[in-house]
Amino acid sequence: MTEGDEVELAGPSASGIDPGEIQPRFRNLATQPLEAGEFTAVVESVHPAALLDPAAGSACHVWARHGQGDLVVLRVYGAAGPVVEDARFGEMRAIVEGALQP
Repeated sequence: MTEGDEVELAGPSASGIDPGEIQPRFRNLATQPLEAGEFTAVVESVHPAALLDPAAGSACHVWARHGQGDLVVLRVYGAAGPVVEDARFGEMRAIVEGALQP
């Protein structure tokens, strides 16, 4: 994946994450299947997962195996547009990318 790529999100969304570890308002998203075409996402940035500080990443609900693969920041869109408003998305992205070590 590279910045600007568009990805269709569909199929089972079971993430293998214990739903108890997810904020209550997001728990249903970890277990409900997504309908084809319901959501798309645009890759905003890609970072080596090795740069993620495990404690800081966990604190902002980023699950990654330290040192394996990439951390991909996605902007998710539904039929009505972005799922998260621009300002809030910017804040959330800054928190996640702030968990990256130089």
